[in-house]
Amino acid sequence: LDADQVYGDSFRRDDDAVRQIGNNVTLVFQNMEFDRAGTMRLTLEGATELDTNAVSLRIVNGQGEAAVSTCDFKKSPRGKQAFAVEVPQGLCTVNFVFLPGSCFDFYGFQFEEA
Repeated sequence: LDADQVYGDSFRRDDDAVRQIGNNVTLVFQNMEFDRAGTMRLTLEGATELDTNAVSLRIVNGQGEAAVSTCDFKKSPRGKQAFAVEVPQGLCTVNFVFLPGSCFDFYGFQFEEA
């Protein structure tokens, strides 16, 4: 819910989540600082009825350096799943992109040292 932007074909904002994320939806979080480039642990909190719901992660810093990862969130009622992802250094914009065929409820995320 703290996203700077949420846009796309199909989603609903509720009190505690962005729900029913479907076709071509992007959640944008600006001004996220990463002290160093490299691998970090990303924990997504979400839910999907699909066997696997792919979440594309695109992180871009002010110099235009980008890191792209795909997180395959497995079928789950509300839960947390962790993924190793690459991040560039500096002040970044983090985009979570949901591709056609998605069916996802997004509750939150957290980056930690890997």
